[in-house]
Amino acid sequence: MEGNFYEFVCSIGFQVSHFDPCLYLKITSGECVLLLVYVDDVLVTGSSTELIMRTKSGLKARFEMTDSGKCAFVLGIELVDNDNGSVTMCQRRYVEDVLKRFGMSDCKAVTSPTDISS
Repeated sequence: MEGNFYEFVCSIGFQVSHFDPCLYLKITSGECVLLLVYVDDVLVTGSSTELIMRTKSGLKARFEMTDSGKCAFVLGIELVDNDNGSVTMCQRRYVEDVLKRFGMSDCKAVTSPTDISS
């Protein structure tokens, strides 16, 4: 990315998370927007579509970037939107890829000998 990403996002009100230096947070009027940086990719999400779009516009004005649209996968994890507004994270595709890699795509599932109900 051109210029200093950290300086720019801080100048528009984002703060670096105390828990992860790749996560930036901005809270405005009870709404939040998050930037998750991974190498040269930035995942933008938040509680308000308008705030997300304004953030993307600001980033596009400062940096050369493309918008890949709605994120379905991030770091091999599938993101599924639920009707109630929550998001489910699923690793089904990752498991299927591992099974395929080791020639076990047609394996049969068995129950665990351990009682997991207690």
